[in-house]
Amino acid sequence: MKNPRKFADLLTKAINRIHANENGMQKEIIRHQLGVVAGRKGRTAIDYWCQGRVPDEMALEKLAREIVRRKAFSPRELREFLASAEYINAETLCKELFPNSHPADEYTAGELTHQNISFFTSSFSAKTQQATNAAYSKLIGIMEISETAAIMEAWRLIEITTKQVADAYQISIGGQIPGVKAIRELIMKHKMLPQTVVATYEEMRRTRSRAAHTADFEISKEDAARYIETAYRFYISLLFLLAEAAKLKKANR
Repeated sequence: MKNPRKFADLLTKAINRIHANENGMQKEIIRHQLGVVAGRKGRTAIDYWCQGRVPDEMALEKLAREIVRRKAFSPRELREFLASAEYINAETLCKELFPNSHPADEYTAGELTHQNISFFTSSFSAKTQQATNAAYSKLIGIMEISETAAIMEAWRLIEITTKQVADAYQISIGGQIPGVKAIRELIMKHKMLPQTVVATYEEMRRTRSRAAHTADFEISKEDAARYIETAYRFYISLLFLLAEAAKLKKANR
């Protein structure tokens, strides 16, 4: 059964993500480009579809291919997008566009919620689960005292775990603090994270840098809470990669 509202929501999300990934390109231009690729004259068709109208299958497939090409959908989002329009060959197209997808691709770090975080934590030991719960509680406690301090601590947690993941997958960082280089290698070489994670990582890094180096840095409790939530989700996804590395190491003994 078609779900026009969900289709419209996912299309809007893709446009917003392209806007964020491509240096703030104007959304009107993005809509025009997507419309042309889908075989229409321009943004008018995209505006129409964003109101909950579902395109024909040929236009839908062209649109889906372009959104994936511009790294605005994870495999899970692509499936949901196609399902919401009742695209007949959805699974075939998903396998074609994401031939090497990993289970971690199903949920990007910026989209994880506490509801589906069990996708990752199901592979954790009881000790690791206790540690992640304690880390989250600690961040919330710090935020009650200082939003800036909570951001600094959350970033420290990510930085330490990124180093552990880089070591686990033998990613050379040349003695530098692990960062986007390690994240990119996990994406390009190991196919362990979706492309959209880079933008999430960079956004968190910039916020932490402002918190550390701007004398009059201010952030609302709501924005600080969102940062903590995103950082925690990212932390969980990194721990998942550590668990996967441990499994591979054990299997190869």
